[in-house]
Amino acid sequence: MDGRHPRGLLPAATVLWLAGVSACGASSTPKAPPPPPACTLPAPKASALPDAVGGFTQVLHLGTFTVGETATFQVPAGVASVTLVEQGVDTSQAETVEISGQSYGNTVFPNTIAVGGTHIFDVYPDAINPPADPSSLRAYYFTDAVWAGAMTLPNTSSMLASGVPNGSWAVVVSDFAHECGGISNCSLAYAYPASQYDLTVILKQGPAPATGSLAVVFYLLTTEWDSFADPAAAAAASPGVQRMVASLKTLLGRAGVAATATFQDLPASVKAHFATGVNAEDSSPCGDLATLFQNSAPGVTMNLFLVDRITSTSHQGGTTTVGVDGTIPGPASVNGTVQSGAVVSVADVASVTGCGGTVDPMGCGPDEVAYIAAHETGHFLGLYHPTEFDGTLFDPLKDTAQCPCKSCRPAGASLACQAPGGGSSTNVYAMTGRDCVASASCGGGDDLMFWVISSASAGTISAEQAQVMRASPVVQ
Repeated sequence: MDGRHPRGLLPAATVLWLAGVSACGASSTPKAPPPPPACTLPAPKASALPDAVGGFTQVLHLGTFTVGETATFQVPAGVASVTLVEQGVDTSQAETVEISGQSYGNTVFPNTIAVGGTHIFDVYPDAINPPADPSSLRAYYFTDAVWAGAMTLPNTSSMLASGVPNGSWAVVVSDFAHECGGISNCSLAYAYPASQYDLTVILKQGPAPATGSLAVVFYLLTTEWDSFADPAAAAAASPGVQRMVASLKTLLGRAGVAATATFQDLPASVKAHFATGVNAEDSSPCGDLATLFQNSAPGVTMNLFLVDRITSTSHQGGTTTVGVDGTIPGPASVNGTVQSGAVVSVADVASVTGCGGTVDPMGCGPDEVAYIAAHETGHFLGLYHPTEFDGTLFDPLKDTAQCPCKSCRPAGASLACQAPGGGSSTNVYAMTGRDCVASASCGGGDDLMFWVISSASAGTISAEQAQVMRASPVVQ
């Protein structure tokens, strides 16, 4: 089985749309009144971390802010990371934003972040019309995050080198709908009131850790072990699962992250709801992913949902979707939200035939599941694909190899590279793992976070990727 897994946040649509817009205002008039959401949206959840440890305040509850308002807080010297968690508090956040007739979820994000009056992030141009190589930016945010979103800094080479700035931070709360008026061809489907978000800030005490531990909870949406009296215990005792867990620990250990694993069965009603599969393409706050992730129990945990089937109609480069994360990064230590986890296909976990002494995701079924789980964990902890599928966009880290389509696409390929400025994500050349291990200038196909699993996959993790992973509040 060759490979798999476009990033769960549908990057082609989001990225190509953002790269093609300009700020000049919208002309359409939204309809009124809006419809109610198709589900009961969750109230804001609290971090499972204690507010303070040993005199260090690590969780700041800043309250509710309307889009456009500024939240302020203090960051002391020597902090290893700062995480912003924004969660919707009214149904207005569930609106649909349309760009040139195509609908998008209403992603929440900071409009600006300033420290001591100096901007370290500005949605124009850091997220709208960003550079193809964003490693020079102080902060990076490029993800679908509907109803709930998170941002952990440092996540770029620039801030990894300089460290988290201390002093008075000011964050302007915003979302796509609020910014819509400044984007050409943008319209709102309905006349919603201004959205409101609950804002929590999590500070990780420094110095930046060289190692850390991660508690992984595997939730069983699969029916693989339902014939046993205790499916969770049966899963944990399965030879295939034990191999999977061991390989997951090996992969995450390369980032200095020591993982532990526990298993928890999901109620029969939840399994029945997803009997035909989990829809990987609906990132709305009422979609399959959002509904499933709300089943994560409170805790400082990485939540991985093992599923029998993931449904998707997007097959970039002939791939099959086998893993989807909620958003990048996930709301670490804040479980029960619409973004609190990732789904992982469990299809090959029982087949230990071909498993040897090293992690082999193409030859060993449990290793393949472990690789998917580690990749999705990387996204939750803040990592992007080093090269996106079309070879035109890259992560914000300098020490991850890039694989530009314009120079790395095979000369005889029938499909062309994505046109500058974006466009349709179909009928364009998709970079393969083998394309991206061809030379020093065409690399990254062996990286754990490369967009597709292939025979080139080796699960490598760069030093800066490891730093970003360990900066997450869920890594203790």
